[in-house]
Amino acid sequence: TAEESSQGLGLAIAYHLVQLHGGELTIESEPGHGTVCQIYLPQAMADVEASSKETLSLESINPRRQRDRVAGQLVEKTREFIANNYASAFTREQIAAELGVSPAYVSRIFRQQCGIALWDYVNEYRIARACDLLKHSDLTVTEVAFTVGFNDPGYFSRIFRKETGQSPAAFRSAG
Repeated sequence: TAEESSQGLGLAIAYHLVQLHGGELTIESEPGHGTVCQIYLPQAMADVEASSKETLSLESINPRRQRDRVAGQLVEKTREFIANNYASAFTREQIAAELGVSPAYVSRIFRQQCGIALWDYVNEYRIARACDLLKHSDLTVTEVAFTVGFNDPGYFSRIFRKETGQSPAAFRSAG
Protein backbone atom coordinates (compact mmCIF):
# COMPACT_ATOMS: atom_id res chain seq x y z
CA THR A 1 0.00 0.00 0.00
CA ALA A 2 1.03 3.62 -0.32
CA GLU A 3 1.16 4.01 3.48
CA GLU A 4 3.57 1.06 3.88
CA SER A 5 5.75 2.45 1.09
CA SER A 6 6.04 5.84 2.78
CA GLN A 7 6.94 4.21 6.12
CA GLY A 8 9.71 2.21 4.46
CA LEU A 9 10.95 5.31 2.68
CA GLY A 10 11.04 7.26 5.96
CA LEU A 11 13.22 4.61 7.56
CA ALA A 12 15.53 4.56 4.53
CA ILE A 13 15.87 8.36 4.66
CA ALA A 14 16.51 8.33 8.41
CA TYR A 15 19.15 5.61 7.98
CA HIS A 16 20.87 7.59 5.19
CA LEU A 17 20.91 10.82 7.22
CA VAL A 18 22.34 9.02 10.26
CA GLN A 19 25.04 7.43 8.08
CA LEU A 20 25.98 10.81 6.61
CA HIS A 21 26.53 12.15 10.12
CA GLY A 22 28.70 9.20 11.09
CA GLY A 23 26.09 7.88 13.49
CA GLU A 24 24.25 4.69 14.05
CA LEU A 25 20.59 3.68 13.84
CA THR A 26 19.35 0.70 15.83
CA ILE A 27 15.89 -0.84 15.67
CA GLU A 28 14.38 -3.21 18.21
CA SER A 29 10.96 -4.62 17.49
CA GLU A 30 8.76 -6.94 19.50
CA PRO A 31 5.48 -8.13 17.95
CA GLY A 32 2.53 -6.74 19.84
CA HIS A 33 4.71 -4.32 21.82
CA GLY A 34 5.94 -1.93 19.16
CA THR A 35 9.24 -0.80 17.75
CA VAL A 36 11.99 1.30 19.30
CA CYS A 37 14.36 3.18 17.01
CA GLN A 38 17.45 4.78 18.51
CA ILE A 39 19.70 7.21 16.73
CA TYR A 40 23.26 7.74 17.98
CA LEU A 41 25.03 10.78 16.59
CA PRO A 42 28.59 11.86 17.35
CA GLN A 43 29.42 15.32 18.60
CA ALA A 44 28.53 18.11 16.17
CA MET A 45 30.60 18.04 13.01
CA ALA A 46 31.56 21.67 13.61
CA ASP A 47 33.83 20.34 16.36
CA VAL A 48 35.55 17.94 13.97
CA GLU A 49 38.56 19.56 12.33
CA ALA A 50 39.20 18.79 8.65
CA SER A 51 42.88 18.17 7.97
CA SER A 52 42.64 19.32 4.36
CA LYS A 53 40.13 20.12 1.61
CA GLU A 54 41.10 16.86 -0.12
CA THR A 55 40.24 14.83 2.98
CA LEU A 56 36.95 16.66 3.36
CA SER A 57 35.95 15.99 -0.25
CA LEU A 58 36.87 12.30 0.06
CA GLU A 59 34.80 12.06 3.22
CA SER A 60 31.78 13.65 1.58
CA ILE A 61 32.03 10.97 -1.12
CA ASN A 62 32.65 8.18 1.41
CA PRO A 63 30.50 8.52 4.55
CA ARG A 64 32.12 5.40 6.04
CA ARG A 65 35.51 7.16 6.02
CA GLN A 66 33.92 10.13 7.77
CA ARG A 67 32.27 7.86 10.37
CA ASP A 68 35.57 6.05 11.01
CA ARG A 69 37.39 9.36 11.44
CA VAL A 70 34.76 10.66 13.88
CA ALA A 71 34.86 7.36 15.81
CA GLY A 72 38.66 7.60 15.99
CA GLN A 73 38.41 11.12 17.38
CA LEU A 74 35.84 9.99 19.94
CA VAL A 75 38.18 7.23 21.11
CA GLU A 76 41.11 9.64 21.32
CA LYS A 77 39.06 12.11 23.38
CA THR A 78 37.92 9.25 25.61
CA ARG A 79 41.52 8.19 26.21
CA GLU A 80 42.47 11.80 27.00
CA PHE A 81 39.62 12.04 29.51
CA ILE A 82 40.78 8.84 31.21
CA ALA A 83 44.42 9.99 31.29
CA ASN A 84 43.42 13.31 32.83
CA ASN A 85 40.92 11.89 35.34
CA TYR A 86 42.03 8.33 36.19
CA ALA A 87 42.91 9.29 39.78
CA SER A 88 39.36 10.35 40.60
CA ALA A 89 36.13 8.43 40.61
CA PHE A 90 34.14 8.97 37.43
CA THR A 91 31.36 7.23 35.56
CA ARG A 92 30.70 6.26 31.99
CA GLU A 93 27.95 8.90 32.03
CA GLN A 94 30.48 11.59 32.93
CA ILE A 95 32.77 10.52 30.09
CA ALA A 96 29.84 10.62 27.67
CA ALA A 97 28.67 14.03 28.90
CA GLU A 98 32.17 15.42 28.45
CA LEU A 99 32.20 14.15 24.86
CA GLY A 100 28.64 15.17 24.02
CA VAL A 101 27.39 11.64 23.27
CA SER A 102 25.32 9.01 25.04
CA PRO A 103 26.91 6.52 27.46
CA ALA A 104 25.83 3.59 25.28
CA TYR A 105 27.36 5.22 22.20
CA VAL A 106 30.75 5.92 23.80
CA SER A 107 30.91 2.36 25.13
CA ARG A 108 29.94 0.82 21.79
CA ILE A 109 32.31 2.92 19.69
CA PHE A 110 35.18 2.39 22.14
CA ARG A 111 34.75 -1.39 22.01
CA GLN A 112 34.40 -1.38 18.21
CA GLN A 113 37.52 0.74 17.69
CA CYS A 114 39.75 -0.69 20.45
CA GLY A 115 38.54 -4.27 20.86
CA ILE A 116 38.19 -3.80 24.62
CA ALA A 117 35.34 -2.68 26.86
CA LEU A 118 35.64 0.91 28.06
CA TRP A 119 35.77 0.00 31.74
CA ASP A 120 38.37 -2.73 31.13
CA TYR A 121 40.52 -0.05 29.50
CA VAL A 122 40.02 2.26 32.50
CA ASN A 123 41.12 -0.53 34.85
CA GLU A 124 44.15 -1.40 32.69
CA TYR A 125 45.18 2.26 32.64
CA ARG A 126 44.83 2.56 36.41
CA ILE A 127 46.76 -0.67 37.02
CA ALA A 128 49.59 0.53 34.76
CA ARG A 129 49.83 3.72 36.86
CA ALA A 130 49.71 1.58 40.03
CA CYS A 131 52.63 -0.53 38.77
CA ASP A 132 54.69 2.65 38.34
CA LEU A 133 53.83 3.78 41.87
CA LEU A 134 54.56 0.38 43.40
CA LYS A 135 57.99 0.35 41.72
CA HIS A 136 58.95 3.97 42.34
CA SER A 137 57.27 5.14 45.55
CA ASP A 138 56.98 4.25 49.19
CA LEU A 139 53.17 4.50 49.23
CA THR A 140 51.34 1.62 50.86
CA VAL A 141 49.23 -0.64 48.65
CA THR A 142 46.10 1.05 50.02
CA GLU A 143 47.50 4.50 49.26
CA VAL A 144 48.39 3.37 45.74
CA ALA A 145 44.84 2.07 45.27
CA PHE A 146 43.33 5.43 46.27
CA THR A 147 45.91 7.38 44.25
CA VAL A 148 45.00 5.62 41.00
CA GLY A 149 41.25 5.98 41.45
CA PHE A 150 40.13 2.82 43.24
CA ASN A 151 37.89 3.49 46.26
CA ASP A 152 38.13 -0.08 47.54
CA PRO A 153 41.59 -1.58 48.22
CA GLY A 154 40.18 -5.12 48.05
CA TYR A 155 38.73 -4.50 44.60
CA PHE A 156 42.02 -2.89 43.56
CA SER A 157 43.92 -6.01 44.63
CA ARG A 158 41.54 -8.29 42.70
CA ILE A 159 41.83 -6.21 39.52
CA PHE A 160 45.60 -5.90 39.98
CA ARG A 161 45.94 -9.70 40.27
CA LYS A 162 43.70 -10.18 37.23
CA GLU A 163 45.82 -7.80 35.13
CA THR A 164 49.31 -8.76 36.32
CA GLY A 165 48.94 -12.29 37.66
CA GLN A 166 50.20 -11.34 41.11
CA SER A 167 49.22 -9.33 44.15
CA PRO A 168 50.37 -5.70 44.49
CA ALA A 169 52.69 -6.68 47.37
CA ALA A 170 54.24 -9.53 45.35
CA PHE A 171 54.65 -7.19 42.36
CA ARG A 172 56.44 -4.63 44.53
CA SER A 173 58.82 -7.18 46.08
CA ALA A 174 59.61 -8.72 42.66
CA GLY A 175 60.54 -5.33 41.20
